[in-house]
Amino acid sequence: MSQKWVVFDFCETLVNLQSADAFVDFATQEERRLWRSFWRKTIAIFERAKVFALAQKWFPKYNLEKRMRIFLLRGLSVEVLERRAQEFAEKVLSQHENPGALMERLKMHQKEGDIIEISFRWIACLF
Repeated sequence: MSQKWVVFDFCETLVNLQSADAFVDFATQEERRLWRSFWRKTIAIFERAKVFALAQKWFPKYNLEKRMRIFLLRGLSVEVLERRAQEFAEKVLSQHENPGALMERLKMHQKEGDIIEISFRWIACLF
């Protein structure tokens, strides 16, 4: 059997949530810096006021919401991010795995030795 390339979109395909947003919230929940609190409140206000929806419509390549969320990670060390990523996978992602045929297909491709790519599109557009 020949090896194939298989691409899966992660957010709301393999798991039933926007994992990047959830990770930022999870990774920074213990951080009590004033500027993070202010930034979280600003994001919440922008969400309620539909600023992100308008910005996405007018400037789709800029992705204001994702850029603002990822800014919350600023100042966290690689060690802290790696530890929180491990905790996030164990505590959050495992609880939000999409059941059924899709996960079975992913596991089947793994078993067959196919090359699997998990797409995190929003990260690529930030850099």
